[in-house]
Amino acid sequence: MRLLQKNVERGALKIALNTDGAVSFTGVIREADPAAWFVPLIDDLHAAAMRQKVGLVEVDLRALQYANAAAWKCFVLWLKRMADDKAPYRIHFLCEEAHRWQQVGMSTLKVFGGERVEVTTFRGERRA
Repeated sequence: MRLLQKNVERGALKIALNTDGAVSFTGVIREADPAAWFVPLIDDLHAAAMRQKVGLVEVDLRALQYANAAAWKCFVLWLKRMADDKAPYRIHFLCEEAHRWQQVGMSTLKVFGGERVEVTTFRGERRA
């Protein structure tokens, strides 16, 4: 399963597949309007997940030091697209406990995604 065709680098942000096949975010998302490049990336990830009939997409945010509200809106759009398309897959977010802002964002994503969203929080390398 290869959901991401190529790595994405935008300033202080890198998005790549990690060794486990998760879509891994490293750095920060501070752009005022990341939707211009982020939504097409989400569309590609969603289309690949649908085409490959995956059951679970892992999104590793543990090394994402910060994402602004505009970036979180893009994740919400992904969940909306999943609902609209009746996507058979779920998204499993891997978060870092030290990044408190992630917990706030995850509670919002759970509201929009319901059972489609699974979250695992880590403390360093271990699950919290």
